Amino acid sequence: MVGYIVSGSILFQVKGDSAKILKAGDPFYEPADVIISHFDNASADAPAKFILNYLMNTEKEFIILLDDKGQEIKSPK
Repeated sequence: MVGYIVSGSILFQVKGDSAKILKAGDPFYEPADVIISHFDNASADAPAKFILNYLMNTEKEFIILLDDKGQEIKSPK
């Protein structure tokens, strides 16, 4: 996935890397098959907007949610 921040700021961290703050105009890249530890609004009171571009592979799950221990959270059916 690739994208950029339109407004506000985002706390962004790929597991194993240092966290960084993305600001308006900053691009970002989420590599395949890695855990994104944080993609959070960096402000407690200002909204953040971003645009995403997904490069889809229909043979894999789109998004897999993990709990705090890194175990997959199964969605109810």
